[in-house]
Amino acid sequence: MLRHICRSIPRRRCFSSAADEWKNLKAPKHDYKGKIALGQDTIIREAIQRQLPKDTIEQLGELESAYQTFRKSSQKYDEARSKQRKVSDAIKVAKDKKALAQEAGEAKKIMKAMEMNQREATARLNAIMELVPNVIHSSVPEGEDFEVVEILNPDREFKSNVGHYEIGHSLNLLDTKTSANTSGYGWYYLLGQGAQLEQALVAYVLDKARSAGWMTVAPPTIIRKSVAHACGFKPRDVGGEKQIYAIEDQDHCLAGTAEIPLAAWAADKSFKHTSDPVKVSGVSRSYRAEAGARGADTKGLYRVHEFTKVELFAWTITPESADGILEDMLAFQKSVVLDLGLKARVLNMPAFELGYPAAKKYDIEAWLPGRGDWGEITSTSNCLDYQSRRLHTTFQMRDAKKQYAQTLNGTALAVPRVIAAICESNFDPETKTIAVPEVLQKYMGGVKTIGAQDECDVFATN
Repeated sequence: MLRHICRSIPRRRCFSSAADEWKNLKAPKHDYKGKIALGQDTIIREAIQRQLPKDTIEQLGELESAYQTFRKSSQKYDEARSKQRKVSDAIKVAKDKKALAQEAGEAKKIMKAMEMNQREATARLNAIMELVPNVIHSSVPEGEDFEVVEILNPDREFKSNVGHYEIGHSLNLLDTKTSANTSGYGWYYLLGQGAQLEQALVAYVLDKARSAGWMTVAPPTIIRKSVAHACGFKPRDVGGEKQIYAIEDQDHCLAGTAEIPLAAWAADKSFKHTSDPVKVSGVSRSYRAEAGARGADTKGLYRVHEFTKVELFAWTITPESADGILEDMLAFQKSVVLDLGLKARVLNMPAFELGYPAAKKYDIEAWLPGRGDWGEITSTSNCLDYQSRRLHTTFQMRDAKKQYAQTLNGTALAVPRVIAAICESNFDPETKTIAVPEVLQKYMGGVKTIGAQDECDVFATN
């Protein structure tokens, strides 16, 4: 039973060895020294830039003291354990063992106490480290304004400013009235060629991704909450409402994006260094409880609870390589937008839009004539080693040493938003038809325009 707790192919042989099936993730391998070297002041400043909650920032102010306590407790534990071993070794060769028995007992008692202190100090430090977001890339815009990198199809003209909600219902492509009774607000039916358009978009972008070297994966959509947490998904409450769907009485939730199960495909595994970079694409249903209050922004397909999305995910060895792959992913996304003939803008997003795991993020927003505004249709992020340290994903290097992977993710296609953009951009009010982008026509049996779906008019009038 689902509980809405919030509004809150042959396998490619790229791993160095087969990993045992895992049920629970190991504790994250936090980079203590790296964060301390970065500096508590820098971490707090970047947390403020990300607009993290006040109580989180206050706890980050305890990082250095927690680290020093951890170091001292670890040192004392090591010293106590060393002394206990020495006494134990001495007893083995001593003629009068009774004389050392009391000393051995005291040494063991002290070691146990130091071990408890060390565990408590480690737990406190790890709790704070979990609140430390990724570093902010030097190219991220300062302040709260995004940087417009590029306008795509800037001279694109439109024949109408009718919204996709009206277009979809008038042509019998979309039914949100029935879905409101079936599931609630934020769900929808796609009908006839509306449903075909979704399938065409998915087939087109998966073909394009395969041609560009992205291996196709069909991931699960039910995941453990620990996996979502390891990927850095800490949904921010909005008005006290959380943002995930959980499965009642289970430690599982519905994935809000294929990024999470794709990232988890490599959990507790090491890639062969010769596989670098490893690139996959996956299509899945995605579930978002945070569709928002009803209004213009939530009417129709733009902000929904359940939708189809094609995701890109990559692993690579170095931060420099990650920078290059981020640009490659952005280039792929831009080519999709250009293929579909949408007017759009590419944005370099400010720090407060990054979330916990991303060091840098690009968004692409399409112009929606019916909305009279821009609307996000893709994003792509560089997460460096934030996720791999929590999922224990590494590359096994030539010297047999293991190095944490850099991870990147990006939306290849958020289907309902792209359908909305196509409907509003390509609608001809005179013929009451929607022009099908040329790249999609072969996936729709040669259909060039979508008109009224008479085949969907099957119900008698009450």
